[in-house]
Amino acid sequence: MFHLKEMLGKLGPKDLIVDVREPDEFAEGHLQGAKNCPLSHIAAYAQELSQYDNLYVHCRAGRRAVGAVETLKQAGLKNLHCIYEDGMAAWEAEGLPTVKGTK
Repeated sequence: MFHLKEMLGKLGPKDLIVDVREPDEFAEGHLQGAKNCPLSHIAAYAQELSQYDNLYVHCRAGRRAVGAVETLKQAGLKNLHCIYEDGMAAWEAEGLPTVKGTK
């Protein structure tokens, strides 16, 4: 299992946190450096995401992250890591920092 709080400082240039929440949720608060790829369109991002060595997929509570990982696996991506216990709900409950806005 991966814990976002411990990972953030250890991510390399070819690692990416993928936030699969919808754009309005992402804009309300997300992790620094995360890329928003909504679950509703995740398959369209597969080619772009294939350039990364490791993808850490998360959402608010975990269910969408699980679905996104399955879709990306079917598209042939590897090194997918589902963050289902440290989603944004847990992150915010701990009062950890977030970035607001769409970028």
